[in-house]
Amino acid sequence: MSVARDGVAYLRYADDSLYALDLETMSCTPTSYQSNFGHFGMGFATRRVDGWEDEMFVANRRHLARLNTTTWRIETLGELPSQSELSGNTYGELWAMLPLERPALLAQLDKVSGRLKRRIALPGLPEPQRIDTFAFATWDRQFYVFVREHGMGESTTVYRIDETGVLTVHDSDTGLNIVGAGVSTCAR
Repeated sequence: MSVARDGVAYLRYADDSLYALDLETMSCTPTSYQSNFGHFGMGFATRRVDGWEDEMFVANRRHLARLNTTTWRIETLGELPSQSELSGNTYGELWAMLPLERPALLAQLDKVSGRLKRRIALPGLPEPQRIDTFAFATWDRQFYVFVREHGMGESTTVYRIDETGVLTVHDSDTGLNIVGAGVSTCAR
């Protein structure tokens, strides 16, 4: 899931179809996206610091790409170490949450090459084999990771990571099954 500045949320389904959800009217329509890129996480990032133009980035098991939401074409940018979810912000930064690494990583990505610019190790997250689903979002220089573990029912744990890399449990038992998260790049 990802949210654009124009108030449209994009939702990827398990069959890799992509839908556009107007957050004002709650009207959900299929897009014309078709690709063999595979399952992906996504996030918008602004083109420059304090800019208003944002672009969608997607990450599959090994690659970072830019997805044009007008033409629905994918431009592969570079390689990633593993599956990730993405989130951008109004500061022009693109971040990836890589919970399947050991330890899990929070990484700032180069939006041109996909290179990991900054890495923050997160040894406090569950081990990869325990993770059933995960989602990721950033808000006001804080990062939020939503993790549902195998055998833990329908409840998701929410972790918060500050900009220095300190990991804390924000909510240990939400009572919810959170599989997607997204925040517009206009949110500071």
